[in-house]
Amino acid sequence: MKIEIQCDGMTATKDLQERIERRIAFVLGIHRDSIRAVRVNLAWVNEPRDGKDKRCQVQGILASGQKILVEIMDTDLQVAIHRAVDGAGWTVSRRLQREQRQANREFVAQRSSYGHSEPVRPPEPTNYSANRNRHVRLLY
Repeated sequence: MKIEIQCDGMTATKDLQERIERRIAFVLGIHRDSIRAVRVNLAWVNEPRDGKDKRCQVQGILASGQKILVEIMDTDLQVAIHRAVDGAGWTVSRRLQREQRQANREFVAQRSSYGHSEPVRPPEPTNYSANRNRHVRLLY
């Protein structure tokens, strides 16, 4: 996973870059094989209405080619970074789960089209009235 950090209107110190890289490794590290690259854009934005003037934008490219984008604005840069990276982690997890479900559906459809498996049948209804008369014996 390639990590790129860009700053617009501010300078990123070595300490800030290390913090961002550690946070990305912590949140996205579990999916590092499924992510090609991550770009973090930090910017100083002048917002007179909100007072929120620091933006953190996390862009990612998954191994499948899908792109993600999470943008957070806050008055505190560290909070914006944490929330944006956390949001990217959730987004990547959801996208990968969606890809896995789609792959499973395609596999089952392919398998059933070749006749290798029987069609799925619902389970037989349980006769609860017959089970109601059984006595439960607890051993202590």
